[in-house]
Amino acid sequence: MITSERVGTRTFNELGAVQELGNDQPDLLANSLLHLHSRERILASAEEWIWDEDPVHHHSGAEVSVASAFYGKPLNSPEEIFAETQRLMENLGRGGVVDYTGQTGFSVLRQMPTGLEKVEYQLTQELVAAELISNALSAQGISPKEVDLFIAVTSIPIDPHFDHDWASAAGIPADVPMVRICEACNSSGHAIARVLEGDFDQKIAAHNLNFAQGTPANIVLFALDDANRMADKGGDPLSPQFFSTGAAAMVWKYHPESPSSLKMVLHKSMSEERGTEFLKVPRPYDDWDEVDKEDLYTAQFLKKPDHDGPIEMDPRASGAFITYAMRLADEVMDEYIAQGGSVTDIKRVIIHHPSKTVFDGAVKRMTREKRGFTEDQIHWEINEGNVPVATIPIAFGRQLEALENGDRLLFLSFGAGGEYTCFIADFGA
Repeated sequence: MITSERVGTRTFNELGAVQELGNDQPDLLANSLLHLHSRERILASAEEWIWDEDPVHHHSGAEVSVASAFYGKPLNSPEEIFAETQRLMENLGRGGVVDYTGQTGFSVLRQMPTGLEKVEYQLTQELVAAELISNALSAQGISPKEVDLFIAVTSIPIDPHFDHDWASAAGIPADVPMVRICEACNSSGHAIARVLEGDFDQKIAAHNLNFAQGTPANIVLFALDDANRMADKGGDPLSPQFFSTGAAAMVWKYHPESPSSLKMVLHKSMSEERGTEFLKVPRPYDDWDEVDKEDLYTAQFLKKPDHDGPIEMDPRASGAFITYAMRLADEVMDEYIAQGGSVTDIKRVIIHHPSKTVFDGAVKRMTREKRGFTEDQIHWEINEGNVPVATIPIAFGRQLEALENGDRLLFLSFGAGGEYTCFIADFGA
């Protein structure tokens, strides 16, 4: 359950009132009457929305910070969650909704209302980005102008320029290298792995000349999944039972040679089309031009419905997630052990939280005799709902205080895009 010790709660219009898009930054949307009107409508309609914000998790030794929040209409019991699901489906002319709340493991959810205009979703995202990114940077005394790489991740983008929108809202300069990653639930896990593999070293070095001389770079990863998956044009009866609206900002120091917050030990990623055989989803970027679609089609295996009706996810998809995620984890551990490593070397397993059913299935596989992990190494950290791209940084952040420099971590990230990532990294090395 959410506790007052862990979560600061206020209404969303209070957030908007104090946030003014970027903590003393100029109101970047002030010249747009449309945006201003939408802002007022959002804040007016959000009177009953709840903003559940973790305290900023900051590990000073390893120079890592995570700021996260769940926001939207509060659903405070499985009964409320299912009643809201029924209401949403009835509005779409769909009946016969099955109650899956007992399988999710989520006793509370926070959800954006349906029916907002695209510009209103965008504005809400910018408000959230400004708050969380600023908090995560402030925890380490880093200015937005000192950011060396900004990574924006989401499952299904509603606008091709969401990375620049989020960065601008937080005061990050436009010349900072930016990366968009849309691999559904796997986005954050794979983004971290790609940083540690050096995929973006050239981008960073071109922006910050000190990086080539051994100075670690300031990396910002901002992960957000909005209500586009549960909007009126969606209509998947599973989504409102599993998903919350939330986001996380993770800030860390990175350098491939010099001291760094995380150092890659071993990494494997894979794509598996059969991992999405029970999924259908609209892809809003089908009508975008090729430039706008670049890097956004990575959840390519998701089946597009042959009609304009609702998106669908079959509950049997959870079996595919466990099968292919654990197959990849087995490959990583087999190679790690072959190189002389041991399961006991790993302090924590940071794993995606799609539902308690999937999580427990993965734990059962990893704690069996073949793998030998203990339950002390794998922690269920998120009770507030599946926020696909944000669950890895949230789960990581909530365990920061339990970690020490030199601890070895295993990250297991996977999801509806048919993309799977598993890697082992040293913390605070």
